[in-house]
Amino acid sequence: MVLVAFAVYLTVAILLDFKYRILPLDAVSRMANGYYVLWSRDPHLAAIGFVWSPLQSAADIPLLLFKPLFPVLATHDLAGSIVSVFAGVGAVYQVHAALREWGVRRGPRLALTLVFGINPMVLYYAGNGMSDMLYTFLLVMTTRYFLRWLHDGGLRPLVYAGSALGLAYLDRYEALGAAGMAAVVVLGVSYWRSQGQVRARVMAASADATIFLAPLVATFMSWAVMSFVITGQFFPGISSQYGTSAQTSESVHMTLAVRAAHGLHNVEYLAPLLPVVLVLAIFFAARRRDLRILAPLTILGGSVTFDALGLLVGFLEPWYRYFIVSVPLDVMLVGCILAQGSTARTPSLARAAVGTSSATWRRTKGFAVGVIGVVVVVALLGVSVPLSGRGIFASTVQSSESTELGALFLAHPTKTEVQWTHHYAHIESIDAYIGNMNLPDGSIVADTYGNCTPQIVTSVPNSKVFVIINDRDFQRVLADPLTFGAHYLFVPQPVGVGLVDALNEEYPTLYANGAGFAKLVHQFNADGICATYRLYRVTGHNGQTAVGGTT
Repeated sequence: MVLVAFAVYLTVAILLDFKYRILPLDAVSRMANGYYVLWSRDPHLAAIGFVWSPLQSAADIPLLLFKPLFPVLATHDLAGSIVSVFAGVGAVYQVHAALREWGVRRGPRLALTLVFGINPMVLYYAGNGMSDMLYTFLLVMTTRYFLRWLHDGGLRPLVYAGSALGLAYLDRYEALGAAGMAAVVVLGVSYWRSQGQVRARVMAASADATIFLAPLVATFMSWAVMSFVITGQFFPGISSQYGTSAQTSESVHMTLAVRAAHGLHNVEYLAPLLPVVLVLAIFFAARRRDLRILAPLTILGGSVTFDALGLLVGFLEPWYRYFIVSVPLDVMLVGCILAQGSTARTPSLARAAVGTSSATWRRTKGFAVGVIGVVVVVALLGVSVPLSGRGIFASTVQSSESTELGALFLAHPTKTEVQWTHHYAHIESIDAYIGNMNLPDGSIVADTYGNCTPQIVTSVPNSKVFVIINDRDFQRVLADPLTFGAHYLFVPQPVGVGLVDALNEEYPTLYANGAGFAKLVHQFNADGICATYRLYRVTGHNGQTAVGGTT
């Protein structure tokens, strides 16, 4: 099963990276943050950046060490794709293992794992280098060990669950929603299980909750402190000009009803029968007195709830991918419906309990129950596979995947979707032009926040030619390029994210006319999904009259 998943996801990654050259901008940006740590003009650990959570970028770094031998690790984001492949395989394994420990029979367990593994969104994100599959893997792992703790108690599964959740926070902020809901369950269950007076039970519950939350609190505090020390902001991902608030400026203008509709449609396509599954799962869990249903509800459900609330208040864009955790949530709840009784504490005891029956009866009953289970899986989850794929292109869903995959799957793609097919060729043309200039290191000043700038920097023959915002001396070089040996400025058109580009903010008229100290060398017209870029040669010091110069 694991080998099959690995083969399928690796095939998806290779097709995306090399045949169709579909490299999502966010995936390249996160790989680029790891790239800057090793291969930028100023390599240092803090170059990983503090706007976005660092785990995906950090996971890319070991692979990027081999970039001199295999340039495609950066130029085609193969490093990020490989991380996604292993995360996808890990998620498949964790789903299967959690269902096995919950007592789901082999037939329906394999069916549930298959439904999860072949979901179109899982297939795509298990090969495209984005952070979503790594987050899904860690959240499913958290769910598995939280299931074990709810069933058996003990310290070890609680530590494992908390550690996985702490890592999940370093990948996506939504882990906070899972942590908040799960912590309440830990307090309640620990108090209920404890013996003695109220004070002793409260202390025991508090100790368990502390153990569970300690890894997440440690990562939360350490990342915030490091961010403040280096950037002067505790949460630049929220407060920075490059952060979430800046990116959600358009969705803020949506009405509450429109945002709610987006969220409902997202879940409707990813997990169409989730309300029915939820009611049935609660019914069967209550009938068996099985507390383990609280694991997927709090961990996976907590993450989905965080996204839904973030969407409603305008903190998050209504992207389809934000709700991908609905897929394992749906699968795990169907697993709860099909789980065997929870009176036995281990599978071995369960087998011993039925050992008095004849072998023939056991085989017959097991086969019948397994067939019924597979039928239940198909009935409750079968429709989710085609609908998840349809949701990518649905008009009621705001899907970045549609832009990336539209020309590949749609008979009549939009203009934007067609543009994506020659996006990579456009990046290559820009890199070829810059490479042919044969410039020394530190010649071009550029802000890597632009949509296409990270891909340009990581694909150019010599990335050290750029002075980027991740470099420690970026601000002083930007303030007086000539003094520090930078003779060119690479500036995007001031539209969209280009409005907050550091060069446009420092020199508001630079793009239009060179701000009085730079001369236009070349214009890279908008193509693919890139805005227009202009390359200016610095002809004078900032604030001085241009002294001429040649192009």
